[in-house]
Amino acid sequence: MNYTYFEQLLKLNCGKIIKFISVAIILVAIYWAPVADYMIDGLKYLPGYYHHLDTVRNTVEVIESRGFKCQTHYVESGDGYIIAVHRVVNPYVKDRDRTQLKPVLLQHGFQSSSKGWVITSDGQLDPSDGIYREPGVTDADGGDGDGQQVANTLPFLLATRGYDVWLSNMRGNVYALNHTVLSSDDTEFWKFSIDEMIEYDLTAIISHILKSTEKKTLGYIGHSKGTIMMFGLLASKLEYNQLVKPFIALSPVSFLGHSTTPLLFMTHFEPLYRSYPTSLLHLGKLQQFYAQLCENWYMQRVCHKIFYLIFGFGEQHFDYSRIGPYLSTVPNGAGTWSGTHLLQKFITKRPTKFNFGEPGNRVRYGQPVPPEYNLSSITSPNIALIYAASDWLNDPKDIAILKQTLKVKLLDDYLVPDPTWNHMELMWARDVGKLVNKKILELLDKY
Repeated sequence: MNYTYFEQLLKLNCGKIIKFISVAIILVAIYWAPVADYMIDGLKYLPGYYHHLDTVRNTVEVIESRGFKCQTHYVESGDGYIIAVHRVVNPYVKDRDRTQLKPVLLQHGFQSSSKGWVITSDGQLDPSDGIYREPGVTDADGGDGDGQQVANTLPFLLATRGYDVWLSNMRGNVYALNHTVLSSDDTEFWKFSIDEMIEYDLTAIISHILKSTEKKTLGYIGHSKGTIMMFGLLASKLEYNQLVKPFIALSPVSFLGHSTTPLLFMTHFEPLYRSYPTSLLHLGKLQQFYAQLCENWYMQRVCHKIFYLIFGFGEQHFDYSRIGPYLSTVPNGAGTWSGTHLLQKFITKRPTKFNFGEPGNRVRYGQPVPPEYNLSSITSPNIALIYAASDWLNDPKDIAILKQTLKVKLLDDYLVPDPTWNHMELMWARDVGKLVNKKILELLDKY
């Protein structure tokens, strides 16, 4: 076979292939919907059956299964979206002492949710001493010398180390599909980009947490798109430079000129996505089916190869027993405009606002192209960057541009000392406690 010819043919027909696959997925989802429960139930009869309960648990259920309590706060954004924010409550902290805890907000990345933070590992809060422990993690593997583990699951680690932990969501995911006026079936509901998340959602959530805790500042830990939001907020509303202490950015995304992620091919469809504001990758029962199918011992490595192609999550850092929980969490839904805004950043390679097209830009911004978030105007000295050397989405070369753009001295500039780490390892790697969470504890302890 002439492989060069085959490769050229594949390249020429790439668009048709993508459209065919997209249509096929939609048709399969429609076909499966009436019989999804029977198909999911039937998976337990297949050879190699394995199932982890976290795959079907929601955020509250995962938190409570570990021995913590969970409060769900519904925050109304400035433009009417209702966003669920989950608060991890350590039951062994007395109410009178809870007021002394430092609030820390964790913001997930694109197509994830608050659940993404709490499924990294199995673990349990020990009722005998109130310490959270995970199997396979010892003091020698990342402890700080006080006899406690530095666990892989960040919210549970922080909740037992003196922090009041809040897990946010993004409008349009499974925990933020309500509005004071609009229905998620309305096209108007989906007319939002990252700009609205910065302008309305993040400000409302921070205000709610500070009011609830009666604190003047909070810590913020964002991953990927969660860092885009905070950089945009600090650049556009300078008062937040005094409210957010510290801002810990996991894979700090702003400039995307050197990205090598396979998702780059989606930029060809940017005009299409921009033209149709609607729900993106709310897969429902279909997601439950393939997440549980991929848990099967015979399917795990096949599913990981697909997972790797999208996220670059390397096999050497991957816990196969948790592939079901991972796939039940990503994707967790978004809007097409939100996804389009990310694609536009690949195209412009700059931290720009949403591009409506020239006519729309003139109406919205008074100019033919969207303006940038001026990151050089950020004044906070409380920013720490944590990133990976082999991140397909967020190349260290782009992080170097970010550091040159920022005019403030960084609180920390930490490259994970494992050159094989990629984008999702920063949240889900088997040794994330030792290589990342320990650093996060050190940074938070300064405040």
